[in-house]
Amino acid sequence: MRLKQAPATGGFAVVDVETTGLYPRTDRVVEVAVVHLSADGQITGEFSTLMNLGRDVGLTLNCQRSPGF
Repeated sequence: MRLKQAPATGGFAVVDVETTGLYPRTDRVVEVAVVHLSADGQITGEFSTLMNLGRDVGLTLNCQRSPGF
């Protein structure tokens, strides 16, 4: 697993973790994504991966947002 491009020094990273629920004992991490932003807000690197749950994901919901959301 490698970054699509090397991030510059400085700035910050935004991390997104998708899970099957809110309970660590029963739910699992499904996906992890990281975007590195420079100090001025430009994307300098990104990474994402799907996780192997070792079990069925279960019921999923498809939420759609309106353009103004």
